[in-house]
Amino acid sequence: MGNPLVVALVVAAALAAEPTPLSDGQRSAVAELAKQSQSDAARLKQALLDRQTELAAAYASYTLDVGTIDRLEKEIVTLQGDLLANYRHLQVELRKLVPEDRFERLRRRLDNALQRQPPADQSEAAPANAESTEERVYSGPQAGEALAPFMVRGVFDDDAGKEFDFVAEAAGKPIVLVFVHDVNRPSIALTRTLTSYTSSRAQDGLTTGIVWLDADATEAENTLKRIRHALAPDARVGISIDGEEGPGAYGLNRNVTLTILVGNEGKVTANFALVQPSLQADLPKILDEVVRVAGGTAPLLEKLLGAGAMRPPAGGADMDKLRGLLRPVIQRDSSEEEVDRAAKALDEYVADDEAARREVGRIANTIISAGKLSNYGTPAAQRYLEKWAKEYGAPQSSERQP
Repeated sequence: MGNPLVVALVVAAALAAEPTPLSDGQRSAVAELAKQSQSDAARLKQALLDRQTELAAAYASYTLDVGTIDRLEKEIVTLQGDLLANYRHLQVELRKLVPEDRFERLRRRLDNALQRQPPADQSEAAPANAESTEERVYSGPQAGEALAPFMVRGVFDDDAGKEFDFVAEAAGKPIVLVFVHDVNRPSIALTRTLTSYTSSRAQDGLTTGIVWLDADATEAENTLKRIRHALAPDARVGISIDGEEGPGAYGLNRNVTLTILVGNEGKVTANFALVQPSLQADLPKILDEVVRVAGGTAPLLEKLLGAGAMRPPAGGADMDKLRGLLRPVIQRDSSEEEVDRAAKALDEYVADDEAARREVGRIANTIISAGKLSNYGTPAAQRYLEKWAKEYGAPQSSERQP
């Protein structure tokens, strides 16, 4: 959770941007509610992290102390319930203070601000630029914070059906964790390319873990088996036993597509919360952070792609261009007029490009087949996705994956 002063500034900025601002009393009440929620959540998350660390240590001993394990597990469940209750209290009280027509915008900004956990020595310091804090998307522990242990269940080969902990296995050595919130072609392409490289550095002591997040573990396992060919062959994959929210102590943001953590000595050294993953824009920065902890020199993107990572075929669609055209269509805060205008621009772009039409159809079908349509944009945007799925692409079969 974020700095109370940062949260207050973010709330004030969000409210001040409204056409007809709320009263000073309402602003003050919302800011106070946010600060109290932040304080309680920070305390509960630290207590949860402490208990999880103690539990991992208890399980590391050959002789199990059943009494201690039972106590810690009960305390962990209680703390997780307290975290949920704290967040629910925030949401209930926020609705009492903010009218419906202002709620969604403030909620999104408040959620992003509250997910930030600043370093302890900066907990009372305000940022030089409050607006930059407001705009940045946060997901997971930030640089300098501890990597808490957590369990996943394996899917492939010797890991199938077994529960294990990537963090515990790293034992304080360099680690790269890729949390997959949403499955689409860009997210799988970046995951494959990155983990192909990081898993090749295993002999240098670098641990790689792909953590699959899904509310339905059975569906997640079926999806992974179906798209195994699209994943790095040597990268280990595990389904989070904590569902689509992931480990409670991590504070992951399910509104991003990928959360990528680089760590060393049991702490995060770099955090990347990616809403629109891009090989060209994001991967070089991630690789720089990987070699910072694992040693060596970051490989060129062209070399990684040439080594077999996923890349568009010759004559294929320009994915960066398509992402740029799709983004304004599926933004949740776009008006219906803005969605119509953006959709028209996309239709005009693909009109004379068969590969681009097929790719738009494939993307739309992937979203719909995965049952994720409601996660993308407004009802107007969702109608366009349904239209493009019918006009530009046939429904996916098990042989056609992201």
